[in-house]
Parts: sequence; structure tokens; C-alpha cells
Amino acid sequence: MRPDRPPERIGPFLQELQETWELYPDFRFGQLIINIAETGVANMYHLEEESWLHLIRKYRKTLQAALEKQEEDRNAVERP
Repeated sequence: MRPDRPPERIGPFLQELQETWELYPDFRFGQLIINIAETGVANMYHLEEESWLHLIRKYRKTLQAALEKQEEDRNAVERP
């Protein structure tokens, strides 16, 4: 049976997920997926990879901003 979706889509998708997860590796997998899904999806069961990629990228931007803010706050406290 020939797959309807090209298997070549899997590698780039997983790469995006990996890059996002590596920003905050303390997340467990379920936490990461739920956090990503909460950026704008009501039912994730039928989402295609392109929709997931949009959500992953959106979440990554949010996570990066939060981590940068956290770093700025930490630096502000350390400076006399």
C-alpha cells in the first residue's frame, strides 16, 4: 500500500520539533505537545503537519521571548 502522505515530510517536521524542545529540554514530551497545542488548536487529532509546523513555530517564538525576558530579569538582579 502506497502512503497518501510523503514520508519525506517527517524529517523536517521532527527537526522543527527538536529545535523547539532544545530551547527548554526540561519539558517532558507531553508538556511540550500540550504547550504547543494550546497556542491555538481546539482538536489536534486531525491536524496536518503544516498546521502543526505553524503551531510549533508560533510556540517557539513565545518560548524564546519568555526565555530572553527571564535572562534579562536575571541580569538586572545581578547588576548592582
